[in-house]
Amino acid sequence: VADAFLTNSVTLVPNPAAATTTLGFSLAKPGVVRVEVLDAAGRVVINLGEQKMQAGTQLVTLNTAGLSAGVYMV
Repeated sequence: VADAFLTNSVTLVPNPAAATTTLGFSLAKPGVVRVEVLDAAGRVVINLGEQKMQAGTQLVTLNTAGLSAGVYMV
């Protein structure tokens, strides 16, 4: 989603993650959102694809159980 659609900061709870973590963000207006998690080398390790979302607060659960300990980008 373009930064212009985000209304406030992005959260990730818990962080660090264990088996799952919840990505939270708010959209100013409806739009298509793509959620991907990348490892430190830039490889996509989680891809939830594109989802149409309504305006407002969004919560997306990420299954991180299969990931090794490390730094990841959402």
